[in-house]
Amino acid sequence: MLPSFQFFVLKFPDVIPLPVIIMKTKTALLLGLFWLFAAASFSQDAPVVSSGSALYAAKTFSAVTIPVSVKSFTDIGYFQLTMNYPVSKVTYQGGTGNAVFGSLTINGSTPGTITITWTGTYGVTLPDGSNLVVLTFTYVSGVADLTWATSGSSCLFKKYSGGAFTVLNDLPKTDHYKNGVVTYASPVVQAPYIDNAQNGTVSVPITVTNYTSIAAGTLYFSYDTAVLTYQSFVAHPSVAGYFMVGSPQGIGGSRKLMVINWMDFSGLGVTLPYGSILCTLNFNFSNQDKTYTTLSWYDNGGSCSFNDVQWNQLYDTPQSAFFKDGLVACSVSPKTLLPVISNAPVSPLSTSVPVKVSGFSNIASLALSFSYDASVMTLPAGAYTVNSIFAGAMAVNNLPPGPDGKSRITMSWSGSPKTLPDNSEIISFNFNVTGGGSSALKWNTGGDSCMYKWTGLKPLWKEPVSNFYQDGLVGTHLAPVTQAVAVNANPGQNVIVPVKVRNFSNIGAFSFTLAYDPAVLNYLTTALAAPLGGTFTASNPEPGLLSIVWSGGPAGLTDGATLLNLGFYFNGGTSGIQWLCDGGGCSYSEGGSSPSLYDLPKSQFYLNGTVNNSSIDLNAQLKVFLEGPYQSGSMGISLGSIMPLTQPYSGSPWNYAGTESVTSIPANSTDWILVELRTNPWASSKVAARAGFLKNDGSVTDIDGTTGLRFPGVAYGNYYVVIKHRNHLAIMSAATVTLNGGSALYDFTTGSAKAYGGTTGYKLIDGTLSKWGMVAGDANQSKSIYIDDYTDFWMRDFGLIQYLPSDFNLNGKVYLDDYTDFWLVNFGRSSSLP
Repeated sequence: MLPSFQFFVLKFPDVIPLPVIIMKTKTALLLGLFWLFAAASFSQDAPVVSSGSALYAAKTFSAVTIPVSVKSFTDIGYFQLTMNYPVSKVTYQGGTGNAVFGSLTINGSTPGTITITWTGTYGVTLPDGSNLVVLTFTYVSGVADLTWATSGSSCLFKKYSGGAFTVLNDLPKTDHYKNGVVTYASPVVQAPYIDNAQNGTVSVPITVTNYTSIAAGTLYFSYDTAVLTYQSFVAHPSVAGYFMVGSPQGIGGSRKLMVINWMDFSGLGVTLPYGSILCTLNFNFSNQDKTYTTLSWYDNGGSCSFNDVQWNQLYDTPQSAFFKDGLVACSVSPKTLLPVISNAPVSPLSTSVPVKVSGFSNIASLALSFSYDASVMTLPAGAYTVNSIFAGAMAVNNLPPGPDGKSRITMSWSGSPKTLPDNSEIISFNFNVTGGGSSALKWNTGGDSCMYKWTGLKPLWKEPVSNFYQDGLVGTHLAPVTQAVAVNANPGQNVIVPVKVRNFSNIGAFSFTLAYDPAVLNYLTTALAAPLGGTFTASNPEPGLLSIVWSGGPAGLTDGATLLNLGFYFNGGTSGIQWLCDGGGCSYSEGGSSPSLYDLPKSQFYLNGTVNNSSIDLNAQLKVFLEGPYQSGSMGISLGSIMPLTQPYSGSPWNYAGTESVTSIPANSTDWILVELRTNPWASSKVAARAGFLKNDGSVTDIDGTTGLRFPGVAYGNYYVVIKHRNHLAIMSAATVTLNGGSALYDFTTGSAKAYGGTTGYKLIDGTLSKWGMVAGDANQSKSIYIDDYTDFWMRDFGLIQYLPSDFNLNGKVYLDDYTDFWLVNFGRSSSLP
């Protein structure tokens, strides 16, 4: 329980009284719609619909786009959604629907309400995170809540199957309809993550971003006094005159709560650069009793807040998005990894499954446990080898399968502190794989099942567990990747949609279920294109549905081979060719009674296609940040008039022959960008390239500066997307992206998993906002940042104000910060682009 605080007034030299605590206004929320029917009466749950948010909209009349995304969108044939918004806070401008819904309507004619409706004649399935629509508003002021109207049938989904519609369960409503907001929000406050603290004084910097025109703030900050003892603070000079840190107060156990306050009466507020240190708290650190303490922001509804110069409390919900906790530790848990093995041999040969660690330093005790599928693999008694450093003292138990068919292995050891090099094996198991299929290897991370202890048997920090324990997989055979190709055609023609495969090896059977729009396509026939022999059937049980079954083999095909040809008559419009994989609708096996091959998640093994009018260009919707000009959620536009009016990628090494040019640079453009499309990761598979503009919000546009990047004459399909820039390391999408006339946004900025090769050649450029970007410093585009980028470019161009590859921060001049902030920091990094 939060202790009762005394409220008091501080006197400063100017004799202005400063109240220490600025409490939040509590808004009472009335909850409680009761429905007269049970959710159990539905056979399937409705999708989850999430409105996007614009947390840092400009303070005066600027356009903001709000994506409406969906999750678990499977076999949907009808939906109606109603969004309410405050007309005094935002003005609705319009919206664009996903191209897969040809007849979707967005009606915003009634101020304060937007209604989105669609009725189809087949069930549509979308990948998780797909945009249903994108809405555009003009921001006015304040907090504009975008709320779904969930009473009655204002928001409703129906499944389409067998020619009939079924209303889907969407109770509780709050689980299925996620609201959004448009506002100018609170700064983000970040406590540091310190994992190598030494006994003695440790400084804890508190950083802020989006700190603009702030007049006052209050923070409650807690820590463990068994680890830290507070000593002093140093405030940023811009707030030092009215900054106060109160005496820590106990809140239970050994934790204490510290109150931080400041207030500015100038009427102007304070603005700090991105990533500024608001204050530094100095502590004495001791690991005598514990190895770590979390640094936690405490919010009881009013204890952490910021106010603007009008004394309005700024939006800061949820707290975790604006007040980021930290850690001070002498060490953290090692990273422990299980392998991914996709080609394990079937018995009598054994499969080695090593358990590897990194960051294993001064460990005095461990307890580890993972589960595996006993129907797929078995572990003979004693079939493991322990690292000799543990000197036979590690206890290993292989527990029998539970009701779920999973066996569990436990490992435990304690002794004098040990240290191992990174990527060392602590133990290796020799499993017998008894049949086809796959087994997940999953760490049992609950409670103390997985834990390391440091010198003195003190537990080490291990949150979030996904950062410290990596699951694995053992499989004899993964399913092939199967792709329906995108096709552009003219209405009134017969069209063939090829289905291509990769990793098609030793296959004895497959079965598929696909959906299409019968108003756009009339089904004609399906042919087995590959010479597989065996037994093949294809049926059209109802308009909009295909069922395909084959058995024979075992057979293999080269990567990129055409497995099937789907034949249709094209009436015009747009139709998806969608895999319906739930409930075993899509599967491969090695034949006979063999179990299905591993193919999860389904969306990575079965790739949708489209059939579309040839007159509509492929339109890529992309978002990417460049490290150089990036700052606080957007990029600079300093190049301005020195940016060329013709695309700059015609020379070596790009040798791009495109003729893109403009008479004036579109507003808010950061620079020209070059985008390539490939059918596989290798450069030899490039099918198209296009130059466009990178806007300061990260969006990639065509030369008009507004629409997505258009690729005239390129067939709709699934492509690897490559992004190239004049002086940043090139990147590529981690997997193929479905591109058509109304492609969903592919946002590279959200994480390393979006880029091929992950963190190799890609980096986190904003830890507070969790934004990733392209690495600055590759002036000669050699795909690595090395000495020649410095000697041949930066040194040559130093002091020049021109459009140059040595200008890594894109401010229009080559100066010392290009060297110190980018080339020097990124020296030695390379692109993972094949």
